[in-house]
Amino acid sequence: AVIERNSMLGTYRSLFPSSLPVEFVHIDDVAKGEGNRYKLLYVPYPLMITEEAGRALREYVRQGGNLVSEARLAWNDERGRATEIIPGMGLHEVCNCRETKVEQSPTGKIEMTMATDFAGLKTGEKLPGALYEETLTPLSDGATIVARHADGTPAIVASTFGKGKMLAVGSFLGAAYESD
Repeated sequence: AVIERNSMLGTYRSLFPSSLPVEFVHIDDVAKGEGNRYKLLYVPYPLMITEEAGRALREYVRQGGNLVSEARLAWNDERGRATEIIPGMGLHEVCNCRETKVEQSPTGKIEMTMATDFAGLKTGEKLPGALYEETLTPLSDGATIVARHADGTPAIVASTFGKGKMLAVGSFLGAAYESD
């Protein structure tokens, strides 16, 4: 499928100029705990993951890992069953937010605006997204809204969980980078 390919390629291409080492780790290997070797896990197009992978990602962050996930994390399990809360499999507790609305962009393009200075990006800077515009409503004051959609709803939320950190992104950054 094109969107999955573009999500991975776009993520890779966006990081390549920085000379950061990038490795692709299969979700089954993450489920086995092999993600623990990395300081940061970036999960592009994470619509379907196994329950074991969900538990492993939760534990990874709890123990001090840094997780970034694109929209609709763990929407479906390995049997194709939709979860009640998105992010699914308890990962809404890790990112301290949950999906309260999702819309598909008629053009396929989304624009998110930084709501605060974060990770080298300045308030007001624009970030492109693709396909979905997911509203991520914080669950407590411990969540920080990092960026907003054009309608003002939360688009990117940062949080801590255990010893680690998580950034939930309400669109597909990698696919947007690859398409533009």
